[in-house]
Amino acid sequence: MEWLGRLSESDLAAAIASADVVLMPTQYEACSLAFLEALAVGTPTVTTTAGWVPDLVAAVPDYALLVAKVGSAESFERALGRALDPPASEAMRHANAFVRQECSLESFGQRWSDFLQRVVRSDGDA
Repeated sequence: MEWLGRLSESDLAAAIASADVVLMPTQYEACSLAFLEALAVGTPTVTTTAGWVPDLVAAVPDYALLVAKVGSAESFERALGRALDPPASEAMRHANAFVRQECSLESFGQRWSDFLQRVVRSDGDA
């Protein structure tokens, strides 16, 4: 592990992309931008079942290999041990494709626009 200090946006993106693995042992994070960024560049990312992660696993079941129980160091250690194995590489490819498609600015913007249109049509009862 290496502490890189404060990085510019481009240096941060390069550091995430070149990392062997990103560790996110969060207990409370709803949907971390850092998590999405790591998945979007395809870096193996070990995290916990906190927040949005169960939704990702529902869409990309093999990503469960890289997910640990919140608060369990043993579970996190096992997930980390699997992070560089071939099945995890396949899971990362699937998660990367999902995040690039479903979590892009364009995709989010379209869903937000659709929601607002439903609200307007329903007089606020969406």
